[in-house]
Amino acid sequence: MDIMSDNRNVMAYLDTITGNKTSSLVQNGAAWNDLGTRGFSSLITITDLAMTIDDSDNIYSAYQGATVGVVTVAKYNGTSWSEIGSPVAGVQLLKQI
Repeated sequence: MDIMSDNRNVMAYLDTITGNKTSSLVQNGAAWNDLGTRGFSSLITITDLAMTIDDSDNIYSAYQGATVGVVTVAKYNGTSWSEIGSPVAGVQLLKQI
């Protein structure tokens, strides 16, 4: 979970409804709304994920599937998620608290 400059909370989660793919939510007042399409990760099953928001409110999600040591990064463009480059091999995704 991270907080945007306008104090809205954003979170990524393992979405069991989409077959354990990555989905994200943004808090709008008391409600949580989907941030882009649910299950946007290209991997079939996600085992670890993290998210961050930079100083310009760009939202990034990193996720790892069953192949340990391969991490994919995606960026939200305001309407949808797009993977950035190719998956990175030889790394381990650290859990975000």
